[in-house]
Formats: sequence, structure tokens, C-alpha cells
Amino acid sequence: HAAILYAYTFVIYDLNSGERLLNIEAEPSAMSDILFVSENQCICAGLGAVQAWDIAAGEMLWSGERATQLALSGDGRRVAAVNRDSTQAMMMAGKME
Repeated sequence: HAAILYAYTFVIYDLNSGERLLNIEAEPSAMSDILFVSENQCICAGLGAVQAWDIAAGEMLWSGERATQLALSGDGRRVAAVNRDSTQAMMMAGKME
């Protein structure tokens, strides 16, 4: 999959078919991140919160604090997040399968 950030919306596409799979409202910043955890799951700086999504089902799995920039741990179990308007970082753990 691939994602683009356009007009504060993440648009996720299937690269093989070109099909648009999911639109997710993003935190209004050009710095808003999206990370693919697996073929069917992503974590993004969604509107108002870090959000984990099941792309195939089009369902949010969990959400956390507001952020713009993200980093994923090597095992995919933790997310570090920073908001562009804050001087503090936060760590979140959510279930990803």
C-alpha cells in the first residue's frame, strides 16, 4: 500500500490495483505522519489523536494522544509520538496483530 497526505486527509491506495482503500482525516499539519505496521494496518497522526487502523476493514483499532510525528518500535508494539506544538514526547502501546 501507499499513502498520500492531501488536504489534511491520508488517502491509502493499493499499489497493485490503484484502488483507493481508505481516507483518514489527518491532524492539520504538513508534518502529519503515517506508518504502515503491516500489509493491512497503519498508525497515523489522525485528527485530534494518534490512530491505529485496520485498512482492509476500514476500522479504527485504537487512538491515543494528539500528535503530528510518529516513530514505531522495531517489534511494532510501541509508538513514540510528538506534537508540533509541544515540547514533550509521549509513548503509546496498542495491540497490533
